[in-house]
Parts: sequence; C-alpha cells; structure tokens
Amino acid sequence: MVEYFFESTFGGGKCDKEINVSHICVNADDFGISSSVSEAICECFFKGLISDTTIMVNMPGAKAATAMAEKYGFKDRVGLHLNLTAGVPFTHAIQKCPEFCDLSGNFNAAFHLSNKGRLILDARHREALSAEVEAQIREFIKLGYTRLHLDSHHHVHTDLSVWSVVAPALKKYGFRSVRISRNIYCANERPGVIKRVYKSIFNARIASADLSASDYFGSGPDYDASKDRLRAGASVEIMVHPVYSGDGTLCDSDRPFVLPGYLR
Repeated sequence: MVEYFFESTFGGGKCDKEINVSHICVNADDFGISSSVSEAICECFFKGLISDTTIMVNMPGAKAATAMAEKYGFKDRVGLHLNLTAGVPFTHAIQKCPEFCDLSGNFNAAFHLSNKGRLILDARHREALSAEVEAQIREFIKLGYTRLHLDSHHHVHTDLSVWSVVAPALKKYGFRSVRISRNIYCANERPGVIKRVYKSIFNARIASADLSASDYFGSGPDYDASKDRLRAGASVEIMVHPVYSGDGTLCDSDRPFVLPGYLR
C-alpha cells in the first residue's frame, strides 16, 4: 500500500510550517501516456513526492496505469487529464475535423496553435468536441475513478473555445473541481498583460462555479519564485511531469525531481 504524506481530501495537504500557504497539492500530469511515465508516477507516490495524478484515458497505457493505481492503492487520487492534442480520439466525428485531427485521425492540436481556434469554433467542431469530451469523461468513470477533478494536456481546458464545451459536461457528470489557469510564474516566464487578464477572467469563472481546485497554480520553479508573495492561508497546486532520464534518474521533465519542503 502506498503511504501518502497528504490527507484524503483534494488540496488537503499538510505544509511545511515555514510556508505561508495552508494547502499544497502536487499533481503529476500524464498518467497513462506511457508505461515509463506511469511507473515514474508510481515511484513518486512511493516516495511521497506527489499527492495526486491525472490520467489520459484515450492513451494506450490507460488501462495498465489503472491497474497500477489499483495495485498500489492510489486510485482515489487520480483525476482526469482531458486530452485533445495527442494520440487517437474515442469518437469518429472529431477525426474528421481538421482543427483537431490530421488525415490519419490522430489529434494534431491545430486549434490550440492559433488564437482563433483557442477562442472560437464553428458549430461542427463544437459538436464533435462535445462528443469527445463526454466520451473521455465516460471512459474515466467506466474505469472506476471517483475523484471527479479535471485538468488537461497542454492546458486546453483553459482555451475559451474548449471551456465553453467542457463546462456543461462537468456539470452534467458532477465534477467537483477543475485546475485553474496558471497564475504564478518564474520571473522570466511572466506573460503579457492581455494574457494575464484573460487568465484572471477564466479563473474568476471557475471560482464563480465553485470549481477552483486551488487559489494558485504553477510549476515547482513557479512556486519557489512566488511563495513569499502568496496570500496567507491560500491553497496551491504544483504541476509536475515525472519521467526517467536516460540513466534511470527520476526527473520532473528535464530536471532532477526535487521538491524540498512541499509535502510533510
């Protein structure tokens, strides 16, 4: 059985006493994208480096990842990592939409690469998107997951064109929390004013629907650069991407996996 350094409710993590915030969630994205990533995420649970993960149910490794979660006792810590940019979709209609898929029927992320596609989609694409979003939610529930929380691959749920379709689906299936848009940054990654305003509006919409998973969201380096300026008593979600390097070292993307003081 995996031993957690977090309490059972989402965002209920105990923090280092020197940290100003009250709750920290460390979520590992991309569970199920490959066997090696899923194994790296399992190791992170074993070592108490993460509190939660989110699964990509349309990827070939999803069922094997689910078996790992059941075997090692962290299935109740798994949310849905909505995926509209990689692999093969569940539904046929979206495969015929050039904003979502290439001629082979694989996701191509075209909508996410243009400002227009991120803001608005025509009726055909919206209908196809709605069917795919619901198919992924139903597969998540079919696999036996009960943590009704959503984030997404490449943060596509924060695109207005996607969120306008996702929001009704979350209500329909009773989801209880959603990752907010990134709002803490390293000094050299702070976005421009227009993007920051958009993020604030998006996060306000999630908050008004009582779905915010946290008050702040970013990477480990984002948190390290911002923690002294965060509101006292706030909650924070830290995003990580566990992988193994060529020599087998556990890493967060391309850097060694070190999260000092985040989980206690």
